[in-house]
Amino acid sequence: FTGHLYAGIKYGNNGLNVALSIAIKTNDGRIFVEAIDCRPIRYGTDWMVEWLAKAADVASVTIDGGNGQQILINAMKDAGVKVKTILPSVSQVVVANATFEKRLFDKTLCHNAQPSLVNVISNCDKRHIGTNGGFGYKSLKPDMEIALMDSVILAQWAAGDAKEPKKPAEDVVIPVEKDDDSDNCKNEMLVIYCLKSVQFRSLAGFLPELTAAD
Repeated sequence: FTGHLYAGIKYGNNGLNVALSIAIKTNDGRIFVEAIDCRPIRYGTDWMVEWLAKAADVASVTIDGGNGQQILINAMKDAGVKVKTILPSVSQVVVANATFEKRLFDKTLCHNAQPSLVNVISNCDKRHIGTNGGFGYKSLKPDMEIALMDSVILAQWAAGDAKEPKKPAEDVVIPVEKDDDSDNCKNEMLVIYCLKSVQFRSLAGFLPELTAAD
């Protein structure tokens, strides 16, 4: 890996759930993504604030969703979490989604086969944003939370835009959150303590309509 971690947080459009994911650049020019957790908004912000406080070398956190942005920012401030915060505009979200699709075509995204992430990406469709050709994604199954995918999209966008040093990063510790009582997002946590040991798998192919050509 090279450079820093980039976090993406998406408050669901339905006002039910919020998801946190991370991204980091690999030495071969790809971007590794991982879903950290997805929980009901009513559970509060403590779990996200604690994760950000414990995570090593987080360069920025991109937060999308007017139903929770300011509450989370205030909670981070109160807890003394000093991480660059990005509140993306609609046009930036459109760019993030388009960038995600392009990287799917280019096979420059990789992950570690998390079932929750595979399931939601395999069962989504495009939705229109605005009137200028912008698009986002929606879940095709009511029991799958698209916010999980959206948080990955935000994280990979931030990581891709970042200017990073060329030398490999040191081992990165990702704090792992698991809530056995939370089943709203069908999320299974992946325990990773040294990212440099991860065996990558390409995300390309999860969205057949986007990756028909190899």
